[in-house]
Amino acid sequence: MTELNILHHSSYPPESNGHGGSKRTAQVLELLVTNGYDYTSVDFDTIKALKTLKWQKKVSLFLGTLLRFPFKGKNISFKRLKRVDRLKFISKAFIAELSSIPDIYIWESTLDIHQFIAAELKAKGSKIIGIAHNLESLVPCASQFGAIVHHKSPINRFAQELETLSICDEIFVISREEQWLLNLFNIGAKYLPYYPIIETRNNLLEIRKRRALRQKNNEFLILGTVLNPPTLNGTIELIKMVSEVSPANAIIHIVGYGTERLKPHLTGYSQFQLHGGVDRSALEDILAKIDAVVLNQPYTTGSLTRIPEMLIAGIPVICNEAAARSFYNYSGVYLFSNEHELTDFLSNPMDTPLIPKEERVYTDLFIKTLKLAV
Repeated sequence: MTELNILHHSSYPPESNGHGGSKRTAQVLELLVTNGYDYTSVDFDTIKALKTLKWQKKVSLFLGTLLRFPFKGKNISFKRLKRVDRLKFISKAFIAELSSIPDIYIWESTLDIHQFIAAELKAKGSKIIGIAHNLESLVPCASQFGAIVHHKSPINRFAQELETLSICDEIFVISREEQWLLNLFNIGAKYLPYYPIIETRNNLLEIRKRRALRQKNNEFLILGTVLNPPTLNGTIELIKMVSEVSPANAIIHIVGYGTERLKPHLTGYSQFQLHGGVDRSALEDILAKIDAVVLNQPYTTGSLTRIPEMLIAGIPVICNEAAARSFYNYSGVYLFSNEHELTDFLSNPMDTPLIPKEERVYTDLFIKTLKLAV
């Protein structure tokens, strides 16, 4: 292993079969391990100071928040300020218990609410490498869960997020569009596209083999976790479009965590089969037989991890322009901008996509950044 003391934090556990956030974290950690870097993940549950926290300290923290609250303005609630004060305490307590200050802090949870440990470590000499999963402030209908101060204006929310990201010595983003935007604001973001980990790639290649002899059958799949507003709203819009233009004998499978909440929108449409969240085996059986995956999103940030995954599995992706961000020119990605174009794609056979290659120039840049950080 390379002799660097690396500390890492993500809001999500690394899971090959989880949602996009967990898959991104799995990718980052596999990049570290395969390039000889060991790391320690931040686990706030292990902080001794929390387990032995006396009631006097709890009262002290509460009173401190109570005294500060009248001077903080109308954009932060008492509950949020109390959480902020607690996180500040936790961050300092965690750093105090470290046996040594890390050379590098890899910060995936780049939210306002998680900035304190990054700021504390930077003040003590650590290099902060941010890996933003998306620009949270620009997500339509976002709950602002990760914001300290709530702003109604997306411009003000974005300014607040830029200030948080400026803590980073280096920052990597998942989409080209975010790289471009952040650089316009003098934050030198680098591009690190999503590519699935080895375990996931092998599973996807097995699906590609199973699809080799299949024929067009007018079965399609709407796939995704609809727990966030952009995916939910985009999927509801897609259901309406597909119901009006799909071939008469079409079967439209709907799979993903939280998709059960789409049931009211399927009333009267016999072509839809709502599966909800399914295990890997059931999903692979569906992926092996469908003609294509169909996706639709409003303009938002981040990147759809399932697009490169479907292409590796040999499955064409039919999607609108917003969903295709960073993947416009990939083999097997078919863009529709209206119902007529969607009709054509659903009705006609599509070629098996080429397997997208991992863009090593970007992963190599990430590893080079680690080497040059200290």
